[in-house]
Amino acid sequence: MSVIRVERRVLESASVGIIWLDRPDRLNTITREMLDALQAHLTELERDDQVRAVILTGSGERAFCAGADVTSFSTMTPLEAEALMRYGQVVFQQIDECAKPVIAAINGYALGGGLELALACDFRIVAQGAKLGQPEITLANLPGWGGTQRLPRTIGEPMAKELIFTGRLVEPAEALSLHLANEICGAGDALETALRFASQLVRFAPAALMFAKRAIHATRTGDEGYAIERQGVGLCFSTDEQHAAIAHFLHKRKTATT
Repeated sequence: MSVIRVERRVLESASVGIIWLDRPDRLNTITREMLDALQAHLTELERDDQVRAVILTGSGERAFCAGADVTSFSTMTPLEAEALMRYGQVVFQQIDECAKPVIAAINGYALGGGLELALACDFRIVAQGAKLGQPEITLANLPGWGGTQRLPRTIGEPMAKELIFTGRLVEPAEALSLHLANEICGAGDALETALRFASQLVRFAPAALMFAKRAIHATRTGDEGYAIERQGVGLCFSTDEQHAAIAHFLHKRKTATT
């Protein structure tokens, strides 16, 4: 069964590619297989001259993406964890650097790696009822797919520290006030609102959009923070606190489903 599905919608005289994270029964949590598929489909859409913008969204109404699939964490070594962080950073950086505008259509949860995925996009449309946050600290860890880098750039360092250090979740109105969301919409309307947003973008010259994006991104300097981030995740995987937090999380989820 595919963990990603793709469709194209015609807007104006151009197309928009829609990438669906398609594990609704697992809140669209991210696996290595999903990262592989996400990278492949994004490459395909970026090479398609008919596609002028890309939308990322999640299947079902419960979650855009609830983060990494934690089920493998209890057996993962520190080196394996760091390698997974490195690969996720590469895939998310591909989204960040996509030559076409990328819009996250967020319904339900966007947590941990799910929020990091949304942060790699250029714009975020957030539906009422959504919850956004970086709760990795509650599992004795830290964001590892770019959250420590992109969240401060998006909402400022003090608020980014608050969300990362406390694991606090924010709702759409606060996300908008923090500039974490570009627009909020009714529950269940994230995709259609994102399509309307994309319709404004596909009217303009692709080259102009591409170079404007590159020029804006050129204000960023250095990538040392990404290395520190993934090394930190790997080190956390060697701690008793992280092992206990993961075991508690998995036991709680198992109890809730039995």
